[in-house]
Amino acid sequence: MGLAAAHQKRRICTLIFGAAIRLHVLHHATMTKPLCIALATPRVLRWFGLLMGMLLWLASTQVQATSLSLANLPDGALGQFTEFDQDGSATLAQAQQRYQQGHFQPGQAAALNFGLGARPVWVRLALMNPTPQPQTYRLSLGPSWTDHLAVSLVQHGRVLQTWQGGDEQPGALGVLPGLNVGWTTALPPGEFELWVHAQSDDPLQIALQLHSPSQLDQARVTVHYAYGAMYGFLLALAVYNLALALGLRQWRFWFYSLYLLCFIGANISYTGHGWVWLWPDLPGVQRYVILVFMVLYGVTGLLFASHFLKLPQRLPRVQRGLHAYALLALLGMTSCVVADSHLAATWLAFAFVSSFSVLMLALGAFSLRAGLVAGRYFFAAMVAGLLGSMLTTLTVAGWISFTAIHFHAVEVGVLLEATLLALALAQQFRQDQIKRLQAEFMAQHDALTGLYNRRAFVELSKSSWALAQRSGRPLSVMLLDIDHFKQINDQYGHGVGDQVLVGLSRTLASSCRAGDVLARWGGEEFIVLLPETDLEAARLLAERIRQVVADESARFQHPPMACTVSLGVAQYVAETHLEALIERADAHLYQAKRNGRNQVVAG
Repeated sequence: MGLAAAHQKRRICTLIFGAAIRLHVLHHATMTKPLCIALATPRVLRWFGLLMGMLLWLASTQVQATSLSLANLPDGALGQFTEFDQDGSATLAQAQQRYQQGHFQPGQAAALNFGLGARPVWVRLALMNPTPQPQTYRLSLGPSWTDHLAVSLVQHGRVLQTWQGGDEQPGALGVLPGLNVGWTTALPPGEFELWVHAQSDDPLQIALQLHSPSQLDQARVTVHYAYGAMYGFLLALAVYNLALALGLRQWRFWFYSLYLLCFIGANISYTGHGWVWLWPDLPGVQRYVILVFMVLYGVTGLLFASHFLKLPQRLPRVQRGLHAYALLALLGMTSCVVADSHLAATWLAFAFVSSFSVLMLALGAFSLRAGLVAGRYFFAAMVAGLLGSMLTTLTVAGWISFTAIHFHAVEVGVLLEATLLALALAQQFRQDQIKRLQAEFMAQHDALTGLYNRRAFVELSKSSWALAQRSGRPLSVMLLDIDHFKQINDQYGHGVGDQVLVGLSRTLASSCRAGDVLARWGGEEFIVLLPETDLEAARLLAERIRQVVADESARFQHPPMACTVSLGVAQYVAETHLEALIERADAHLYQAKRNGRNQVVAG
């Protein structure tokens, strides 16, 4: 029969005994003597005797059911089989005396969570080894950030073994990264007690659990694979975004990478990985490193959100407020570390992380309301991160029950958040690329006709011009101007004039080859660079274009009009600049206009 059952029977016994006392008092206060004599019947006396027997049986089982057998250990933590006291007794003898006086109270949860700023606690766990041989077990005590831990193994009133640890002592004693702080020892045959003394300015949690060597090996393998996968995934994302930040010089990728790295730093600090691997002999570092990384995690998260959502352009006051809040958190934590105020640093870190989660959710809601393309990913990421970090923060602070799911919720939340934020960044990057390509297209193309503009023509012609100069290959330029275009605009309106320009641009595009460079030169003028084309071939092409335009103009019915073009063609001979060749083609174009328009002049 377990200790929890004994505690339950103790409560039942107390209720029954209290009911009997109240009945007795009420009886003597209200009942008359004849009625008392009337109730003193054999039947009433039998029921009273049965009640007293139940009380004696319940009281006897309270003493008999105080030891938990190693042969029937439940899964998980053993908090419900413990008794604890927070009087602040400094020594084991004082704690044992208070236990004998009945001051200890039974544990109500698998993991005992006393929260921030808790008083020192003594926890008693009564066990029994039913075998004749000592059994080796590891007693898991709690998280690696606990300041002071001491364990005493007591049997028949005699202390057999003691152990001390905690992050105030160098050497990372008893720390298994990813698991907890614990003590491996041989538990003697028969009944014995484990007395645990714990004290910490950080959140105080006692999660007593016994593992056999085989169970411990399995737990370590599982934890190593789980944390290895998580750290590998987050590091890959961080390095990838750092490379993007260096290549693209965009702050959002830089702060996102720092955001992930700060979470990894906080995680390896409170799981014990950092203490065992990096600073085992520096308890001063272990004292503050978790709290510092918690603040840095929130600060980098706010900076990332500020740049991702482009708050300086959209909400400059909000952006300044977030930066000021982050700066105050950094200054506050720095002051706590310099002043060696551990408790103040703890409260600051947990308050800041809690408010950070709410702020990030509000920013996610803003991204949805602002209609950002990546806003859905960002908001979903903030919800996942908020749920995870709030569950873990409330658990560690002692405000909700301590369970493995609650404690590791931040890690699951961050994995989901990191994935969704990576998708948000990719979506935002894709949208930025599209906008940049659109801007580049608009910078190089004419908005009405879709042809290259003058600037793009000059840039695209450089390679063909250089080739013609080097190798002496033929190259020609054709300039085209619409005859009497101003009259078309005046008579039919600018809408019809635009239709004429668009129609002509399509005719030219269909007449040119893939290697030709076609552009709108300005107003009603168009230009074509013709690589590998001599003067005669260029003239024939110009004549064909002139004829096509005239024929299409004759079919133009809405409104009916006569639209013709004049063309000037020139071939590269010995010009040192492309501009000189264009000027020669322009001179031929004006010669065509002086000759009566609707014709080609080449030379």
